[in-house]
Amino acid sequence: MIGPLSTPLDLWLIWSLEGKGKGFGMAPERSGAWRRAVLSLTCLPLAEESLATYVMRGRARGFIQTRRDYGREGVEVIYLAPAPNCDGFSTAILEALVNYASWRLGSLGVKRLFIDVPEGEEAFFRQSGFSVYAREFLHPVLSLPGGLPEPGDWQPCGAEERLNVEKICQSVTPTAVRQMEGSFPGKKPSFLHRLMVERKERALKRGAEAVAFLLTWKEGGSRWMKLFIDPAHRKHSPTIVGMALAWASANFPPPFTFRVRSYDEALARGLEEWGLTPQRSLSIMARDTLAVGKVLLRQIPAIS
Repeated sequence: MIGPLSTPLDLWLIWSLEGKGKGFGMAPERSGAWRRAVLSLTCLPLAEESLATYVMRGRARGFIQTRRDYGREGVEVIYLAPAPNCDGFSTAILEALVNYASWRLGSLGVKRLFIDVPEGEEAFFRQSGFSVYAREFLHPVLSLPGGLPEPGDWQPCGAEERLNVEKICQSVTPTAVRQMEGSFPGKKPSFLHRLMVERKERALKRGAEAVAFLLTWKEGGSRWMKLFIDPAHRKHSPTIVGMALAWASANFPPPFTFRVRSYDEALARGLEEWGLTPQRSLSIMARDTLAVGKVLLRQIPAIS
């Protein structure tokens, strides 16, 4: 039987399987899964689209965790247990969980399910209806380089700045990716989201003009940063990257990871000029929730 996490016994199931699962994207894996489960039990059904844990009970046991993605128009899968591998039994469990989550969230109006998978581990998700639409490189920052410039004027994003930021993000992002993800930075996080994540948005201002947008994200031991540079200022990307790092020295100290899409070559060059090279990459994948038709639903054990 698969259904939303709803009882203390379900929490025991989460606890017993947590070390056997896998987190995706930059979500923290172990303690994060348990904390999200407790919040899911507390807040369901008031905020199921924002955060959900769905469990498979019985001899075959597993769970999937999802949450609203504030950089994309949809919901992201952030944890699966058991972890995907070549075991046919666990694969069947995970396929059922993914299909259930897709059906359940689709019934709530969610149109797309996202997952960020380490490159080379896409096979199960392709089989489950996901497709790769982008790549992302991870540049770890363990310590700040020397010789950084002054940080400049990084201002919190108000309503006016968010409009400018949206224009910057649209100009950097290919049309096909925008069609898949919607507008960035998207909606502001909900109260439930803020319980789990410390997020900051800053715009680098030169006079009245916003020339770059910086997003920082802290969730447990997971800390990462995204930077969008106005195309008109891309030739200055090493300087702007340096200014972002200088701002981080006082406001978001290392260690953290820069997340850089494969199409943002100017940002990648700017990071590499400061000695920050990519160490691994993610395949950014999505599937439509409408892809779960009647045939697939019949394969999900005891939808409840």
